[in-house]
Amino acid sequence: MTVFVVGSLNADFLVFAERFPATGETVVGQGWERQLGGKGANQAVAAAKAGARTVLAGAVGDDPMGEPLRRAVADYGVDIGNVATVRDATGFAAVTVAGGDNRIVVIPGANLRIEPAAVMALPMQAGDVCVAQWETSAEVVATAFRHARERGALTLFNPAPADDAARDLFALADVIVVNETEFAAFTGLSAAVAGEPDGLRRGRDALRLQSNQALVVTLGAAGCAALRDERYLALAGHPLAVVDTTGAGDCFSGYLAAGLEAGQTLEVALVRANAAAALSVQLRGAAAAMPQRPEVDRFIGDRGHC
Repeated sequence: MTVFVVGSLNADFLVFAERFPATGETVVGQGWERQLGGKGANQAVAAAKAGARTVLAGAVGDDPMGEPLRRAVADYGVDIGNVATVRDATGFAAVTVAGGDNRIVVIPGANLRIEPAAVMALPMQAGDVCVAQWETSAEVVATAFRHARERGALTLFNPAPADDAARDLFALADVIVVNETEFAAFTGLSAAVAGEPDGLRRGRDALRLQSNQALVVTLGAAGCAALRDERYLALAGHPLAVVDTTGAGDCFSGYLAAGLEAGQTLEVALVRANAAAALSVQLRGAAAAMPQRPEVDRFIGDRGHC
């Protein structure tokens, strides 16, 4: 079985500072790094680190940043045979990190040039998981999910960055993963109720989801919550030292996809995803900070979880 990730690849430029500048203010930074990024690449790396056979479908530009990004993803064990090189600029993200938190501006570039026909050629089958985000075109996400469903694969949608147009694709997702801010943006409810049973039920109704669709909300340091088939699940966060939260949500989604691909129940897959995301914030960056499966196993075992 395979996790197919249809999504973005970005060159992330991270700048570190003690605090975020106010409007019109300049602050002196503490350093910078260039790393592999993009929600698609990050989630594919997380799934591969979780032990899943992982295929990434996407596009990079024919500029100096494109091929190094492809190689960086491949170095993590991800199949990049479906990552095309197109005549455009490679996706780019400017990330400011301060106090363990981040603020990000993304320029999609080549990520909007993924061909739907290439997605249709992906050899998905029953038992596979297809993952997509909102850093590519709506047509590509819709094509990926329809193709997956026709082939019997599970679909997992992380509609980030939040955009109201993503609502049109919710019906094609078996699992929807959002953070509390995205939950509020899509539902019109307060982020404060995102982790509560009634809040999730109201959110599901606002999104017009069916009861068999899983709505998962990540809550940062507070953990995560989920609702499917009227069953409410809530997992507390793990109190670990936070260095950089960049990519923690992608780590969660990738690990969750890998768990579901491996046949784990939603609850067990959430336990592992929650633990992996917590571990990832202890280091700088996204893909590089994501833990390998044995580290997650030890972490869960030490705390007596399933």
